[in-house]
Amino acid sequence: MEHTEPERLYDFREDWAKQYQESARTKIPGYETLFRIADCLLCRELPDSADVLVVGGGGGEELCSIGRDKNWHMLVIDPSGPMCEGARGRAASIGIADRCEVVEGYVSDLPLGRMHDAATCLLVMHFLPREGQAALLSDLHRRLKPGAPVAMAHLVRNARESENAWMADFWRDFLIRAGVDAEAVEQQRLAREREVTMLTEDEFRHLCADAGFDVLARVSQALHFTQWMLRRRE
Repeated sequence: MEHTEPERLYDFREDWAKQYQESARTKIPGYETLFRIADCLLCRELPDSADVLVVGGGGGEELCSIGRDKNWHMLVIDPSGPMCEGARGRAASIGIADRCEVVEGYVSDLPLGRMHDAATCLLVMHFLPREGQAALLSDLHRRLKPGAPVAMAHLVRNARESENAWMADFWRDFLIRAGVDAEAVEQQRLAREREVTMLTEDEFRHLCADAGFDVLARVSQALHFTQWMLRRRE
């Protein structure tokens, strides 16, 4: 019998990209707060004019939430064409398209000669395998100025598997109580097992150190969603 792989849930195809913003607000606890924290993390570090690299910012939430009152040039890099279109549309709708650049691709595709003052990498890392996470950090390091701050957030698992199991059950109940269909919740759980790589805090810190970043703080956590402040070493 021919074996077929299940369809990827998190492939950011056109139809999924269109519903991502609404879905994320329902399914990610503290979604909007995560972006407000990222805004504050960078605003306390950067002048009114700066060059900010937005990793995986397709959809445009970073453009609408971070540095709105600043004159920052925002370069969004995202491999999903539909998500990039969403970012362009949102930038235009709030009148900041003239200082935003949206590129379809990967950080490794960006020229090495262009060094950025800061970066965000929100809700991206867990979609990559461990080696992909290490490569992204390395690629990011090579495109940031020494001392550049990085606001980062992604799923992090606990070192104790019993705590992970409890958290998975609670996350299921949280989503169902938020109105998500129980069957859809189960599909999402299976998709996370197939498509998401959650490192422990220690594993993530080691990747950062190897790539040349210092972890300044573990800023916040809601369920497994954990936010960090990094700095590129001088």
